[in-house]
Amino acid sequence: MNRSLRLFPMLALLLCACASEDPQALLEADRADCVALGFKPESESFALCLLLQDQNRRLSYIESRLGFIELDVNRIDTFRYRYRD
Repeated sequence: MNRSLRLFPMLALLLCACASEDPQALLEADRADCVALGFKPESESFALCLLLQDQNRRLSYIESRLGFIELDVNRIDTFRYRYRD
């Protein structure tokens, strides 16, 4: 029973993390950020700013996934050494 009580919030967090934002909304937010940084729309530097915003978002996602993988590996390692014969 106690295990299922701990599992429910974790599943809820995973479902929330899977919900993705609307690509159009992300683009508009990126455009607003680049304009706020002083880039002029329709310029090469503005396009580069948009590209960097997208790359930073992708890198953040990869870093978060690597963090989950690291947690899984650490959990497996502690299990293996804890229950060794």
